[in-house]
Amino acid sequence: MSTNLATSARAFVHRYQADEGLKADHRDWNCTLSLQANDDPQRVGIVIVAGEVQSLLVGAGAADLVVSAPLATLVEILELRLNPNQPYLFGELTLQGEEADFMRVDYIASTLCAHA
Repeated sequence: MSTNLATSARAFVHRYQADEGLKADHRDWNCTLSLQANDDPQRVGIVIVAGEVQSLLVGAGAADLVVSAPLATLVEILELRLNPNQPYLFGELTLQGEEADFMRVDYIASTLCAHA
C-alpha cells in the first residue's frame, strides 16, 4: 500500500478525469478540496472548476471542503479500496465545509470504486 497522499490523489484524479460521464455529471461544480492526514503532515489540495480538476497541489491552502482522516484511510479511499461513507459514519473521517461538496466527492469515489 502506498503511503504517499499526493501519489494516491494523482491516481484518483487520473481515474476521475478519464470518466467522461462523471465529469459531465459535475460540470456545474466548482470546489477547492483539501485532503489532510490527521496523523501525518501530508496535505493535498485539489482545485475543481466546472467539474474538471484544474490542479493538484502538495500542501494545503484555503479550501471549500477539508477532509481529514488518518493517512492510511485517505490512501485507501483514493486507491478505491474503501468507500468514504464507512469512516465518515464512524467518525474516523471528518469534514469542514458544505455537505453538498462532500456528497459529490462521495458519489465520485463510490462510482469509481464500483468500476474498479
